[in-house]
Amino acid sequence: MPSIKINNKSNTFPVPYAFADKYMPSANAVYVKVYIYALRLSFDTGYEITIESIASKLNILESDVINAFEYWKQVGIMEFKKTKLGYETEFLSCTDTENTADKKAHATPKYAAKDVTRCIQENDDMKNMYQIAQGILNRPLSTTEITTLYSMYDWLGLPREVVLMILEHCAQIGKTNMRYIEKVAVSWSEKGIDTLDKAKAHLRAAKEFNLVKTKIKNIFQIKDRNFTETELKYISKWINDMSVDIDMIKKAYDVTVTNTQKLSYPYMTTVLQSIVDGTFDKPKSKQAKGGFLNYTERKDLDENDLNMIKKRREYIAKGEA
Repeated sequence: MPSIKINNKSNTFPVPYAFADKYMPSANAVYVKVYIYALRLSFDTGYEITIESIASKLNILESDVINAFEYWKQVGIMEFKKTKLGYETEFLSCTDTENTADKKAHATPKYAAKDVTRCIQENDDMKNMYQIAQGILNRPLSTTEITTLYSMYDWLGLPREVVLMILEHCAQIGKTNMRYIEKVAVSWSEKGIDTLDKAKAHLRAAKEFNLVKTKIKNIFQIKDRNFTETELKYISKWINDMSVDIDMIKKAYDVTVTNTQKLSYPYMTTVLQSIVDGTFDKPKSKQAKGGFLNYTERKDLDENDLNMIKKRREYIAKGEA
C-alpha cells in the first residue's frame, strides 16, 4: 500500500480562522473531516500514513480521502500530488482575499467502482435504493450510473427517498438520461431540497407553475414554441414576486396589445404593477401625474411604445378615448 507524506506550512493548529469562516461552510462534510485530520497528523514530524489508514480512522472510503485532497487542491489551500512512493500533500495558507471554494464547490468527485460496490453490499438501504432505481428507469444500471447515483447520496448529501423522488420525477417527464438526472439533483441540493416534504412541495409548486404557463400561452396565443428564458423571468416575476392571477394577466395583455399592437413584456409588467398598486382604474386626469399613463418615465420602453403612448394621450386630451 503506497504511503502518503504530509508536510505543513500553515503553522497553525487549531484550524485557521479563514478555513472555518470561508472554506468549511461550502464544503462536503467528509472533505472537512479529512482536512482537519490530515492537518492534525501534519504536526507529527516524520509520521508516515496511508490513504487506507485515513479512510479506516474516519470510517470513510479510500476514494473519499483522495477526492477530499483533490477538492482542497482545487480550492487552493492544499497541494496534492502523486509520487513514486505514494502521495504527498502540503497545507497552504488560507487566504482571506477570495473564497475560491465557491467556484469548486460543485466539482463532481470521482469514486472507485469497487468502493461504491462495497458500500452498496454493506448497506441494505443503498442496495434497496438501486433496486428501486432500476425499476423506475426500467433498465439495469451501468457502472457509471451506479456511481452517479452514489454521488447524489454521498457528495450532495441527498437522502435515499429524495434521490428516488428525483428519479421518479425525471422518468415522468421522459428525461431518464443520467446526466440530466444529475443536473436536477445538483439543482435540488443548491436549493436546499433535502427532505421528502421539501421535495413534494417543490414538485407541487413546479406543477402549478407549469399549469399557469400553459394558461398564459393560450392568452398570448403562442402555439408553435416554448417560452424563452427572458419571457420566463418576466412570468416568474409576475407570479412569484407580484402575486398576480390569470385574470390580471389577461387584462394586462388586452391593454398592452390595444395600446402597442404587440406583446411587450416591459409594458405589460408596468400595466400589471398599476393593477397591483390599485392605480389602473383611477381617473385619467390623476393617472397622467404618475399613474397608468405615465409610462414615459420608464427606460425599458422602445420608441414604438413611446409613440403609441403619445398618440393615446392626444386622443384622451381630445376626448376621443
